[in-house]
Order: sequence, then C-alpha cells, then structure tokens
Amino acid sequence: MKYFHLLTSLAGGGTSFLLQAQHIAQERFDPIVQPGVVSGHLHTVIGASTFSQSFSPNIQANANCSSIIVQENKSNYWMPSLLARLSNGSFSSVPLKETRVYYLNNHAPGTHVTAFPRGFRMLVGNPGATSADPAGKIKYRCQDGFASGREFLQDHLPYFDCGDFLRASVSFPDCWDGKNLNSTDNKSHVAYRYGGNLTCPESHPVSMMQIDLEMGYATKGFKWDQLMLSTGDQAGYGLHADYLSFWEGDLLQAALNDSSCQNRQNIFGDGAQCATLVPHRNDNAMYSCRLETAIPQEETGVAAPIPTLPGCNLPYNSTANQAKPTCSSTPPTPAIGLASGFVNFSWQRATAGTRLVMIAIYNGFKSNSSPPSSPSSPAKTLAATPGSTFNGPTAPWASLGCYTDHTDRGLQAQVKLASGLSLTGSLCQGLCNQNGYIYAGTEYGTQCWCGNSVRTTSTKASEASCNMPCPGKTSEKCGAAWFMNLYSKNSATT
Repeated sequence: MKYFHLLTSLAGGGTSFLLQAQHIAQERFDPIVQPGVVSGHLHTVIGASTFSQSFSPNIQANANCSSIIVQENKSNYWMPSLLARLSNGSFSSVPLKETRVYYLNNHAPGTHVTAFPRGFRMLVGNPGATSADPAGKIKYRCQDGFASGREFLQDHLPYFDCGDFLRASVSFPDCWDGKNLNSTDNKSHVAYRYGGNLTCPESHPVSMMQIDLEMGYATKGFKWDQLMLSTGDQAGYGLHADYLSFWEGDLLQAALNDSSCQNRQNIFGDGAQCATLVPHRNDNAMYSCRLETAIPQEETGVAAPIPTLPGCNLPYNSTANQAKPTCSSTPPTPAIGLASGFVNFSWQRATAGTRLVMIAIYNGFKSNSSPPSSPSSPAKTLAATPGSTFNGPTAPWASLGCYTDHTDRGLQAQVKLASGLSLTGSLCQGLCNQNGYIYAGTEYGTQCWCGNSVRTTSTKASEASCNMPCPGKTSEKCGAAWFMNLYSKNSATT
C-alpha cells in the first residue's frame, strides 16, 4: 500500500515514525483551552480512555487503555470535528476513515531530541482565522484513491467531492523553552524551527519531535451540500489542534534514541520496523478501547443528523473575511453524564476484519440499534456483607464471555459490595446465586449485576473489550465501561 504524506519532511534523517490511532469520542470538552466546562464546539478525540473536561497527569495515568496502537502512549490529541450540511439543512458528522499521529524529526543531523514530558500541552492554529495559515501548518488533502496516486493539496476545505477521502492535518511546533509545560495562551512556550538551517530559536532551545495529527474523512459517497468545521467555519481556515502529553515510562525517549526508528511507516504500513516500539504494538487494545468518562448529554450528528451545530456555531464563510456570527440567544448548556451507548463511526479497513471502532455517544445508535429505553422496573439493589465469601464456583456456573451493556441494563439487579469485599467473577456468581439469580455479570472493575434474563440490548463483544482487572483477582477480568463479563448457571443461554 502506498501513502502520500510529507514525502520530503525527513530532511534531518532522524527518528520519525507514525502511530495508527482511532477516535474515542466526539464531544464538547477541551481541558486545555476551556477546562472544567462544556467547550464552545465539538472535538474529535483520540488517545487515553479517561479524556474529560479537566486535566491532570493522574487522570491519564489511570486510563485503562488508549485508542492509539502503542498502549503506553496515553496522550490525548483532538481537533474540531468535520460536519456536513445536508440538502435539507440538517447537519451530519462525516465518518473517519483513518487517523494517524506522526512523530517527525526534522532537526539537523546529530541534534539531540527530547521526549515530551508528562503533562506537557500545546495548541496550534486559530479557530477564528479568516485566511490561510501563512506557514502552511494547516493543510487539507483530497486523496483520489491509492490506485491513481493523485492528491490535491489545499489550504481550505474543498468545494467538491474528493473522490476517495479528505485528509485534514495540523503540524505542531517542535521547539520548547525547556521550562514551562504550558503557557497562558497555550502557545508561547513552544516555537517552530526557523532560518536556513531550520534550527530552534534561542528563546526555545530544546529540540522536540514535530507531531503531525492527521484525520482522514470518508467523503466518498457521502451526500453533502457543504462541509464545515464544528465551529461553523465553511472554509476550514480555523482548523486547530491540541496535544496533551502522557507517555508511560521512558518509552518515547528510548524510541527517539533508536536508530531503527527512521521510517515514518515503521509502525503502520510498509517499511522497516522500529525495534523499540514494535513489541508494544497492540491492535486489539486500540480497537477495543472505550471512553470511561462522562460526556455532554447532547446529540453530535453521529447517530443521526441534527438541526443545528452544537453550541453557538452558526455556519459562515471565512474565505470572504466574514466574521463568525453571534447567536441571538445563548444555547442551553447540556448536562454531563455517562455515554448512553457506543457506535461504530469509521470506515473499516479490509485488514481489520470484523473489528469495530466504537465512540461514545449520547442518545441513539446507528444501523439497526435502537435508543436505550428505561428499565421496565427499577433495578434492585442487593446487600452483600463482608462475611460473604465465595472462592469457587464455579460449577454449575459457566462463562458466556464479554457482552455489551447499556443504560437499560442487561441484568436488572445490582449487588452493592460492602466494605471489605473485593470483586471477582466467582464472588459475583456466588452473590447472585445466594439471591436466586441465574445470571451474573461483572462490570467496570467494581460492579456486580444479577438477573434471571439478559436484555436483548446486551450483545456479544470481543473478549478484548472486557479489559479491567478484578480487584480481588487481578489475573481475571471484570468487564469495562459498559462491558460485562457474563456468567450463567446450569447452562442458561442468552
């Protein structure tokens, strides 16, 4: 397979690699620019499963997974979502075909490149821009299929069908002042290389990798009247991106020091392999990673078209120097809560088989799924005392595997564990058995659910989706966020 991104960017001949990624959420949170509140516009997010409205290195450290192919990369990256105005005036999110994170070393040969410290963050781009980026750090590429190899580079969103798919890419600065993890404007602590030798300025002497965040949208066959960013920008000059760094241990620095990591296709695609990173590649974990945190309770155009863009974001044409319009009234701020479901919202690679890329949404499901309904009767809460111990079963209990769960709950009774109890599969089975139930399910690492039937909204999932260890037996899995390890008694089936 052939790729066409930054073919001349490896001037320094140093370490350069790309990481395949999948988006994990599309929501109005921005912990860098607008921490602690619902942000002004939608973002498409990749990385750590604990992405939320607030920032702390501890939040990323506690993530159970990352939607990036190297699980030790628990950084988060995000940019405005791409939406399309349809012929009837409604708006729909454009599906993602692929997401890539490039780490590029364009410094002079022999330059020491420093890994991003944990907690480092930066912003590139201007959401209110009304002209093209003069430095060319904001790009759109119309890809006319890999077979023909044709590619059309633009500084604005296209006015025509790209033929295959549309890439939106942003290049971050690669020089740092060496002191500040961030700055008041989220930009002044970093800078781009300059001059004929493309060296870092004296004010920002620390050389770092240049991150290129690239999202490819499946525009082929997608019927649209006008593309626009989630800010309402129809030209796309206001494309921007945020980076929040968290790599576990010293893995990133080790990769930067590895001479085998010099081909930007060495983790995904053709080319030599990066010896440091290859052992950490985990496709299954990337594909099965699910958001663990709460999201704004609003429609985003993923499950179905929406009448307006979320937030105060009226469509406008920045190519005509038109300023962003204001709203006649302030839109209501949505409540914050857990996702009501996870939907597949990506073009699927043939090599990915049946793997689904799932993102968190509020209210509604794609394809043949229905919005979650309320439980027919309130879920029961059962008592469990520290004296309750079950070290067995398991017979007559048997594992049915990993299943999805939703707000209507696949199993209707929850066991509230008292202090002193540590959840395991066998403990949950025993507690359900004690209360007369034939199904047991462990979820989110801490929850035990019971029932005499399993709702049809709970369906079989990949085993990798249930990835949270049980506190009472870490070698055993106890579900995940909206996934449960399901057990049945006496060969009961779903």
